[in-house]
Amino acid sequence: MKFLIKSICAVFLFLCVTAMGNAQAKVNCSQSGTTINCRIDQPTVTQRRTEYRAIVFKPNDTILVNAGGCAQTGGSGATWKRFVNPSGPSADRLYHGLISIPGRTEERIQGVIGHSIQLPPVIEPAMAFLVIGYEDDNYGDNGYWGHDDGTENQCKQGAGHDGGPAWVTIQIKRGGGPPPGHPASFDLGSTAFDSNGLPMNPSWQWEKDHAGTHPDPVALCAGFPYVNASDPSRGVGFGNPPCTTQSPSVNGPTGFNELLCAHAATPGLLHGHLNWWPVTAAGTILWVDHKDWTQTGDDDYDFTLTPASGTGLTTNNGHVGNVPSNPQMYVVEFDSDETVDHIDRGWWNDFHKAVDNNGGKPGGVPGSMIDGHQAVIVGLLGLDSEHGAYSELHPVYVMAIHVKDDPADDTWAILARNWGDEGFCSQDEMAVPLSTLSFFLPRPGATGGTANTDQLFSNNDNTVSVFTQAGGATVTLDLGPPENGTLVHGTVHFTWTMGTTKKRPVLPILQATKSTTGAHGIEIEKHAPEVEAADMLGRLSVQKRAEVQAKLKKPPVPAYTRPVKRVATINVVRVAKPVTIKRLPAPGKAARDRLRAQVLCSAFSGQIPGYPASACQAVR
Repeated sequence: MKFLIKSICAVFLFLCVTAMGNAQAKVNCSQSGTTINCRIDQPTVTQRRTEYRAIVFKPNDTILVNAGGCAQTGGSGATWKRFVNPSGPSADRLYHGLISIPGRTEERIQGVIGHSIQLPPVIEPAMAFLVIGYEDDNYGDNGYWGHDDGTENQCKQGAGHDGGPAWVTIQIKRGGGPPPGHPASFDLGSTAFDSNGLPMNPSWQWEKDHAGTHPDPVALCAGFPYVNASDPSRGVGFGNPPCTTQSPSVNGPTGFNELLCAHAATPGLLHGHLNWWPVTAAGTILWVDHKDWTQTGDDDYDFTLTPASGTGLTTNNGHVGNVPSNPQMYVVEFDSDETVDHIDRGWWNDFHKAVDNNGGKPGGVPGSMIDGHQAVIVGLLGLDSEHGAYSELHPVYVMAIHVKDDPADDTWAILARNWGDEGFCSQDEMAVPLSTLSFFLPRPGATGGTANTDQLFSNNDNTVSVFTQAGGATVTLDLGPPENGTLVHGTVHFTWTMGTTKKRPVLPILQATKSTTGAHGIEIEKHAPEVEAADMLGRLSVQKRAEVQAKLKKPPVPAYTRPVKRVATINVVRVAKPVTIKRLPAPGKAARDRLRAQVLCSAFSGQIPGYPASACQAVR
């Protein structure tokens, strides 16, 4: 029957699209107290933008969006696709729902699903209603006609499948935030912005109101409880009253990683990443560790940064046991698969070898190369709530480390890109929507100087501009759009003309100690997913464990060896503040995660002790 209907539609396409594709969406709303719940069935998919004026927003509303189902995209063969996260050819850029809400630009609906979003205290009348759209390059044959199972069977119907017509729900809680002019404790702000338009050395509102202290995510935010503990995709709450008036987004794990991250986490609380926006922070850096993924680590390179401003942190940063340490530090991370694994020359190759030769441990030769050194980092500031809601810069977009302090050959090691994943308990690439990144490298007392960029390399034909001036230099990299996957690595060498200045003080080398519990008994590292995964390996025989590690051994990857061309100037792309992160698919990470899950499940014959059978069913 379905084949017959679609065949008829294929013959009389105009009539079918007119009758079924352009039918008005069904909107139903109900209200209980200050909460409004609305459902849109068959949202319009025949144009980019459709206004739903029956759904009205007011200042300080808190909204929660969900969506699902499928839509007909037209063409031949199986052509229905998921409304939220379609798959198949061109699905990375087409065939998905869009949404516009006050205070945010038009974006994919996938990016807002499950996130508790606080609307601004002032809403323009023209933006005071819901807008749902659809992205396609040909709307003429879209709609809900001639149902099929879709590309790659993504639109199957029946038990356990959501392959019917698309739907959108939105919950609106009236006046959910502090009154206008009263920022909340976890509102992030800054008094200075870098040349990219990113906040520099930011601070939480709590830190502004209570100098020398940091906000407590448990006391102020209830530990970020899931809106629906049985459905993490619906996002998290921010306590009562809400601890932030801003709209941080959740990047959490899926599938096997979701089960592993949730296994020993605090029930009902976020076990993923809660992200604000990219920032620039300066301070002193410390090497922490690297857990290779063949040992079931997340394969990230881990550092800490003690910010010179002493801000942007929470009560869970820098604990030693239950005693807060002083000063406190950001956790700083980047995925080795995306970065150092592609480097076979220069300073970062030396550092990579030192890390491997030291077994990924703290200290040693890697520590001697960077511990206590000055660093400038551009990264996504968020709270890692898989380990206790501490502030981190993850992923790192720019890491600049002052590795040689000599006016005649002043050297900074540079690693730069505009994209990156957030490790084991996440799924998407978090990209900065900028094609250039610019950062300032300080040299107090310098009156001018010259720069040598011959030891900068990349995987694309990139350019670099260096402007030396009194007090330091501004480095600008043209990376292209984040979809290019550009990585620049190497060193920049300066020769400075120095004026009369006091000798730079020698900074102490701080020691990072990983704690088991922070304030209020939050478990920070005791039940990290790496610990859970290592425990799995420990249950295997020596022979079986060796087989698992052999199957997970990394294949060779291309080295990024193109010299970066020096140019006089690069026009810096500046963003409005704050910048909204661009979420991109992470196919490489997804493939690695799936392989690890398959290998572990196979080693345990499909049933890992202590885990539900469903943990392995999804990866067979």
